[in-house]
Amino acid sequence: MGVGSTIRGADGSVGIGSPAVTVAKITSWSLNKKADVSPVTASGHGGWEQYTSSEIKGWSGNFEGFLLAGVDDLEIGTEVDIELVADDNVKYSGKAFITSEDVTLNVPGTDSVKVARSFQGTGALTKADTTV
Repeated sequence: MGVGSTIRGADGSVGIGSPAVTVAKITSWSLNKKADVSPVTASGHGGWEQYTSSEIKGWSGNFEGFLLAGVDDLEIGTEVDIELVADDNVKYSGKAFITSEDVTLNVPGTDSVKVARSFQGTGALTKADTTV
């Protein structure tokens, strides 16, 4: 895959542990990275708010997929190693706490059971990008 090539979501996954083990047949995952800023607005700024970087960063997200039989359940409040894979070339990894879990079953039972979990990163998030 070359620079500027589109990444296909069909190759994505979420893994837990080290080494990472797939926890669900993923239908989606999201990652939110943030950097905190501190206000420094004072007179003379022409009426516009001013900010400076506080150098504190954070990350969180969620994933949803189909529940797999025999896969260990993730307890909320548990710290885990998490790996969010976009494809063979792009993945994010770090430590996170599982903060919520939602299980969905649609009656009359013709659909597979879905599970959604949210997580809060703790510490650094690493991005591995091997596209060239």
